[in-house]
Amino acid sequence: MEIERKFLVKQLPNLHNFESKTIEQHYINFKPEIRVRKIDNDFMLTIKSSGNLKRKEIEFEITEKQYDELKSMAGLDSIIKTRYYIPYKSFTCELDVYHNIDNLITVEVEFEIEEDSKKFLVPEWFGDEITYLKEFKNQNLARYGIPYIKN
Repeated sequence: MEIERKFLVKQLPNLHNFESKTIEQHYINFKPEIRVRKIDNDFMLTIKSSGNLKRKEIEFEITEKQYDELKSMAGLDSIIKTRYYIPYKSFTCELDVYHNIDNLITVEVEFEIEEDSKKFLVPEWFGDEITYLKEFKNQNLARYGIPYIKN
């Protein structure tokens, strides 16, 4: 079970001090969500249930050849981003800078138990929470691009 909160980013921290990886993810199906991912030189097949804060997730390591074959089935529905791993208290904030979606930067935090997600003290540099906004699910970003944000 994946327990995760997602936010926009209000103020970008200095990213030079943090580990980062390039992620390409391509969607084969949307219900359930089935995607293939290339994370640097690792390849994954992921199946996720519907949901917001909590979702079932099954992930398998696959070969580069399998990735290429599955990617060819995905069409144009894809996300390319750089993910930065930023330590914060006992958590790791995963900050995503999207390359194929203009001006979108998000940050996610995963939790072991739901109670921790409720107690999480949000850092000042986080912006609005988008955990429950379906428009900001990566599969919808891949299909429709960035949603309109009211100020």
